[in-house]
Amino acid sequence: GGLKLALLIGGLLLVRRPMIDVWQLQQHAVDFVLQGKNPYTTPIGDIYRGGYSFGHQAFYSYAPLNLLLSIPAKALFGDYRYGLLGSLLASLLLFRQTGKLLGVSVQQIDFLSLLVLLHPRLERLIIYGWFEPYLILLLSLAMYLYASGRKGIVPTALIFALPLLKQYV
Repeated sequence: GGLKLALLIGGLLLVRRPMIDVWQLQQHAVDFVLQGKNPYTTPIGDIYRGGYSFGHQAFYSYAPLNLLLSIPAKALFGDYRYGLLGSLLASLLLFRQTGKLLGVSVQQIDFLSLLVLLHPRLERLIIYGWFEPYLILLLSLAMYLYASGRKGIVPTALIFALPLLKQYV
């Protein structure tokens, strides 16, 4: 687990500016919010410089909860992807606790945790800055709350907040 964490952190340190529009859009959008500008109406430069046929996305077009969840990591560490990494780690801890609450054996929890850590696209997910870790965090938190007997408005609100992260939920 520790080696995987070191690999992910190393990836973030080595790939400071991934050449992907989602990273640029999110980085600038958080800056715009912190400056009091509307990220949905403030244009962002073309990271591809016209080099790709699918075109340039000039305005922030992602769901608003991604933006809000990205603010702390961007403000503290200068890059929202550290928030994605934190979300993934918190999700894994919640996943393990939920398994214990539901009576899943330690061996099965360890095996499933290892499968998550060894997922072949995990590094790409974090380094490119894709938002799925936020989605996983809300879902794992809701499941943990339900498993721990804290049913009610908070876990239900977390489930209903999922479309505020990804349009396909």
